[in-house]
Amino acid sequence: MNKEEKILNEIKETRNHLRSLELEVSSLRLNKKRWKPSLGEVYYCINFGHVSRFINTFGVDDNISTGNYFQSKEEVSFEIERLKILEQLKSYSYSFTCKDWKDEQILKYFIYYNYETGTIEIGFEDNYSTGNMIYFISEKSAKEAIANIGFENLKRYYFLVGKGEKKKCQ
Repeated sequence: MNKEEKILNEIKETRNHLRSLELEVSSLRLNKKRWKPSLGEVYYCINFGHVSRFINTFGVDDNISTGNYFQSKEEVSFEIERLKILEQLKSYSYSFTCKDWKDEQILKYFIYYNYETGTIEIGFEDNYSTGNMIYFISEKSAKEAIANIGFENLKRYYFLVGKGEKKKCQ
């Protein structure tokens, strides 16, 4: 084997190694699970709108089965604020009927965060719904929600920009 063939073979081996590493990273991302308290471990939850400390004593708990468990007081405080913002946003929303969704003439407005520009923008659907999206009857009501709730509150608590993985996108 001459030097050129040796180099080409090394390149091929390196590419194969990179592909295997990429697959490993993809697998890790897919298998990423939310922390859950072990038996006997302390966790925090929302209890009547406040932070409460619990110990996972039985392994089966209403807080855990409903997703109301966190590793720290700060995470619970954040979740309380997030839920408040979500409720404020819902107060501007509109509940479209099945008939409305089938009518392409009725536009259903929503807000989204544009990571490229760092802005909150307004879009619309005509006859299909995206799960857990909050819709508005008009562009005006979407703008009112943004103005009254505030850009920073929506960015942080609704779009979760700056929290966890999305922090890289700021």
